[in-house]
Amino acid sequence: MLATASKRVVFSAKRQLSSTAAAASCLPASLVEARVTQVVSTFKSVSPDLSANPSSLFVADLGLDRLQIRDLVQQLGQEFCVDVPYATADGFVSIQSATEFFKAHPKAR
Repeated sequence: MLATASKRVVFSAKRQLSSTAAAASCLPASLVEARVTQVVSTFKSVSPDLSANPSSLFVADLGLDRLQIRDLVQQLGQEFCVDVPYATADGFVSIQSATEFFKAHPKAR
């Protein structure tokens, strides 16, 4: 009976520690937004004449096509040390959507 109670306490402590560590590893929104904007601004397919800002849309404002967006998302993934699945990459439509993804990702650095 005592061994079972001890296992529950240890398991509960591990679960709390892992959820606390995951929450602590998320990056501040302002830092993520600045880094995403910087990567987008220097991306080879974005014209230097265009200014990227947090509300910029990849297709309408920056003139990127689907393949260029995937390349950009791959570059963003390298910036934050995160692998972004293709299905998720298709959901990136703006700097804001990319910022939200990396801000919430527990392994983003």
